Amino acid sequence: MTERNLTKCYGGIKLRLWRTTHIDDIRTAYIKDLREKAAGRNGDHVIEAAIAKNATWILNTACQELTLKERMGELLPRQETAQKILTNIIIARQELENNLPDKLEHELK
Repeated sequence: MTERNLTKCYGGIKLRLWRTTHIDDIRTAYIKDLREKAAGRNGDHVIEAAIAKNATWILNTACQELTLKERMGELLPRQETAQKILTNIIIARQELENNLPDKLEHELK
């Protein structure tokens, strides 16, 4: 192992004064560090893996909630709901257009 590689891995192998440490101790610590990284308990990817695991958990929970609400009959079909909302908008617009002139005329008098 080169001095550059050792310096790069220095944070992971947790050795103090590595320049005066015996090479076998450095080698042992380096191998332990590699094993920790391979097991997913050390390194930069641990944080990324934890974030991904958390995001997956949140998505799974949301999907389970939707499935439960669907089984309980609390969810409406999207197409049917959109059609009902559109119908309500059309009715409200027609009532407003038909009644607004009469109301304005009445209020102006």
